[in-house]
Amino acid sequence: MREVITPTRRLVSRIVKHGIEHAEFRAVDPNLATDALVLPLIAACLHRHAIAPYATLDTTPCRHDDLNSYFEFVLEGLMDRPAERSRPSDRITA
Repeated sequence: MREVITPTRRLVSRIVKHGIEHAEFRAVDPNLATDALVLPLIAACLHRHAIAPYATLDTTPCRHDDLNSYFEFVLEGLMDRPAERSRPSDRITA
């Protein structure tokens, strides 16, 4: 916790706060965003080292490609793009 998790959470939280302050990210709870970015890495490490060696099925829920897609998804959600969000052509009409 002291050498990896806590410093990583602090770094990611600072990055998120910086992005919010500079209008690169939308205004979100930095702690929630930090959890969304850090917890999947912890889960992947836990799975790789504590679960996968004993699993009977060939399942790897957090492969490198999966994590890249996940982070892209989360970062896209953080982006502050009001002009894109309000474009009439993007609205769904019934």
